[in-house]
Amino acid sequence: TQDIMLTRYNESYGYGWKIIGDAPDPITYTHDGEATGYSTKILKTSEGISIIILSNYQAVELNGILDSIIPV
Repeated sequence: TQDIMLTRYNESYGYGWKIIGDAPDPITYTHDGEATGYSTKILKTSEGISIIILSNYQAVELNGILDSIIPV
């Protein structure tokens, strides 16, 4: 299931995940979401790095927080 989820079905998107980069270079997978009162950002790399940011404030800029941890 994870292999299917992280397989591109168009130029930059898999099944629920944005896919950045191409092998043999490192590949980054991201997914975000929000609902009333919260927002999330998940990043996973082909190098084994995983970052999960959770916020109970919907209007927070999670991409800026993520970029301060690891540039995408």
